[in-house]
Amino acid sequence: MSHDHNYLSAATDHALSYAVGAFDIQVSGKNILCINAPQTASLCNAESWICANTYAPLRAPYDLIFVNVGAHKIETRYMVAQTSIWLKPNGHIIVAGANDSGGKTLAKLCDEYGFLYHEIAKHKHRIFHIYNISSAVKPIIDESIAGGLPQQRRDGLWSQPGIFSWDETDKGSAVFLNALASENFMGRGADFGCGIGVLGHHLLSTHDKITKLDSIDMDIRATSCAIKNLEQFGARSHVLHGDATTYISSQKYDFMLIRFALNNIYSFGQLKEFNMLPRPKLRTLPHHKY
Repeated sequence: MSHDHNYLSAATDHALSYAVGAFDIQVSGKNILCINAPQTASLCNAESWICANTYAPLRAPYDLIFVNVGAHKIETRYMVAQTSIWLKPNGHIIVAGANDSGGKTLAKLCDEYGFLYHEIAKHKHRIFHIYNISSAVKPIIDESIAGGLPQQRRDGLWSQPGIFSWDETDKGSAVFLNALASENFMGRGADFGCGIGVLGHHLLSTHDKITKLDSIDMDIRATSCAIKNLEQFGARSHVLHGDATTYISSQKYDFMLIRFALNNIYSFGQLKEFNMLPRPKLRTLPHHKY
């Protein structure tokens, strides 16, 4: 299951755009990469990613890299470390994070990596202009990159730091799995917001009458892991990266798995009800089905 809000903050994106003027950075004619910053990318006509991909970007190396960081520490270390590899000599990196979502730790991280930087605070954000990485501490950077790469969890499934509940099955999916135990699935199905394929792996392992399962997610890191996790099922599994609405208009399904997560709210339901419950109540309703 993928939660885009965990790694995409519009406010931080705005802070990155503000940094262009604050640090007097020239963007015209530059080769620019924006990570988690589509607003900034549109202003700068830059290559844009909506997550920290695990492969090299298309037009590296870059004159300027913008990074919108979130609260996940391992992912933040990985993203900032990667930028030092993709940067041209004398290039610039702009990193921003909300004070309550990783921003307050960025100065310590830049110091640890050996970067030289300017720092400003604006609208409850920390914004960093990294202007010199010639003294970068390569062993620490290499360790951070290795720590953020895809890896196997204790249950054997592949995942990556930054993906929602990357190192264990989240409580919502566990409740969902319990609810699915009494169902009899067959034919062609879809798993929207599949994440790394936890539910798909369970269903394809336990329901041999499922002929094909389309697993769809917006997070390319999640779908890359899902491909690995579901490859044992061969042609019965089809993993798709992108917006679910792109696929459902042209395909009819016998069943669909849909889970919602909106900020701090989980959606539960019986008989197609749609009840919104605060996240803390999840612990008090172990019997409640999605």
